[in-house]
Amino acid sequence: MSRKKTRIKVQIKRIPYLKLIITSASISFLSIISVYVFKNKLPPEVPLYYGLSEGVEQLSSVNGLVIPGAISIVITAINTSLAYTSENDYIKKTLIISSFVLSIFAVVTVFRIMLLVGSF
Repeated sequence: MSRKKTRIKVQIKRIPYLKLIITSASISFLSIISVYVFKNKLPPEVPLYYGLSEGVEQLSSVNGLVIPGAISIVITAINTSLAYTSENDYIKKTLIISSFVLSIFAVVTVFRIMLLVGSF
């Protein structure tokens, strides 16, 4: 039993900034959950796709606000697995920090849209 615990600790130590990974995933899950919690206070269509031309193309259903959080979770998982397999410490730290920054951007995007069009 103690060998297994030691092995798990050694594997976890291979990933730097473990708390940042957990925070990144938590922030992304928080944005997804907040979309469903405040769904009744949002209009049926929200402006999500600002890169498209003005008009109906920019609109998405309220469930579309889950997309930034979901993409953030997927990229965090990919970056964490790449950081785990990488031997270079700089690459590991860069991947983890970029995941955290991406999660922050996703949450800010979702909350700004919710505050812009929501009736709070």
